[in-house]
Amino acid sequence: FRLIDCAQYIHDRTLSIHEFPGFECTYAAISYIWRGNSVDESAVGVWFFVAGAEDGDPIGVDVLVHACTAALRERRNVSG
Repeated sequence: FRLIDCAQYIHDRTLSIHEFPGFECTYAAISYIWRGNSVDESAVGVWFFVAGAEDGDPIGVDVLVHACTAALRERRNVSG
């Protein structure tokens, strides 16, 4: 399983992906709701394709910011 380090992404704007044999760590998942909702290529913003899933739709960097922010807030609510 490959997971994004949300704290590093939010604090350092560095996309760091870690691979795990299972889910021994705390994680959050998001649905792939943008599948089929193509990106307006004239729109401002950064997006990318996931290696190994090039036939899928691109992911906007803003999506990761919102998902990681929500995951970190939820983790604080659960932990604290």
